[in-house]
Amino acid sequence: MDTVTRESSPDTLDELVDLFSSIARYSRSRLIESLEPLCIAPGAARALAEVVHHPSIRMSELAGALGVSARSVTSVIDQLVEAGLVLRVADPADRRAVRLVASERGIELHRGARDCRRAVGQEIFDSLSPERRSELVSILADLKTKLGARGQR
Repeated sequence: MDTVTRESSPDTLDELVDLFSSIARYSRSRLIESLEPLCIAPGAARALAEVVHHPSIRMSELAGALGVSARSVTSVIDQLVEAGLVLRVADPADRRAVRLVASERGIELHRGARDCRRAVGQEIFDSLSPERRSELVSILADLKTKLGARGQR
């Protein structure tokens, strides 16, 4: 089969979806496993990372950054607040609004979660050369941009 035919064949598209799904499942499974000792789920760790990197972020901004609904982010933030990892503070510009700030404990937990994420990434992508990793990042970023343009999250 020549390159043009293989690239556009339904079998190749099936293979891409299968491979991508398999690697995503493996990645998520390993991330859940590695975060378990820290008692935090991947989604909560991602929300915490956004709060750490964007101090005083509003709930609506956090929802947008995570690509989830405001309702979803509220329940995650409730859990992080209850665990003492995030603080809700009044917005000085709008008394009705709330801003989010990571506590010292939240910052420390974020560092541990970041290390877990990096270890999982190392495990998965260690066999790729730096050049192939860069190429993969570029391809996936292009796909994410294209899906984002369609309103996909």
